Amino acid sequence: GKSFAESKSYTKPSKNSTPLPQKQSARWQVAMELYQTESNYVDILSTVVQLFQHPLEKEEQCGGPILAQEEIKTIFGSITDILDVHTKIKGDLEDLMINWVETTSIVDVILTYPTEIDR
Repeated sequence: GKSFAESKSYTKPSKNSTPLPQKQSARWQVAMELYQTESNYVDILSTVVQLFQHPLEKEEQCGGPILAQEEIKTIFGSITDILDVHTKIKGDLEDLMINWVETTSIVDVILTYPTEIDR
């Protein structure tokens, strides 16, 4: 039969497979939790935009959009801007996790988007 090493498929780190260090440090665990939280937040915002905002403001439907642009703005505010910045943060955190070293500074990711986060 095959040895464990031969039967195990090894993949290069990619956007879809974050490598796990042998022993996860507290720093790594906090960074991973932040990444997972950011990922969940982006998924939720995407769902709200796709399932609610887009259908309500769609011009092409019979009778035009369900809600006026002012109503859309009142209900959804700047959700698309928020989604955009958090998608970027998620991507940066993902890169950080893929290329993890113990000296990595998580705060640098957040400080990259001060004006966007301030909206």
